[in-house]
Amino acid sequence: MRESLGIVGELRVIRLSDDRLLFGDDLNRALDAGQAQIELEQKNIIVDIGLSMISRIIGGNAGLPQVYHPTTPFGFSSITDIAVAKMELGNAAVPPVPAAGDTTGVGALLFTPNLTVTYPDNFSVQFSGLVPKADFDGETFTEEALLLRNGQLFAKTRFSKAKTASFALQFDHKFTFSRI
Repeated sequence: MRESLGIVGELRVIRLSDDRLLFGDDLNRALDAGQAQIELEQKNIIVDIGLSMISRIIGGNAGLPQVYHPTTPFGFSSITDIAVAKMELGNAAVPPVPAAGDTTGVGALLFTPNLTVTYPDNFSVQFSGLVPKADFDGETFTEEALLLRNGQLFAKTRFSKAKTASFALQFDHKFTFSRI
């Protein structure tokens, strides 16, 4: 039997009553108590550079050829150079539809939250960022991107989510690996 590997990426935006990230049972309790609400769940696109980075990680970042940026080759000094390290949130009026060949983050950068990495189960990784209650009142977030430590784009999505000072927003960008 031949097996293939599938990767699904999803952005989830959660409305929170407090300025703290919630995970696992804490998130479930907050959802049940009405202290948190899932506002958006949407698939993303892992761009071509991101797929190349996954192959480099599996190979331990050893060997040739180098992974190439569409215009400039780039190498890495260690495997940690190709880890996701940054989330960007933007508010472009009309963000372009994310495409496989994208090489840049959000078009109109509004905020770069601190990034928390968790592993919800053995076959997934989640990158989470928090927009505090008091910040960005009246703004509408329209795009989100994950970037590698070296600044290269890994994944991107667009959406529309208005923000007020009455709630915080948790952005969870999760990737699940499965056999298909």
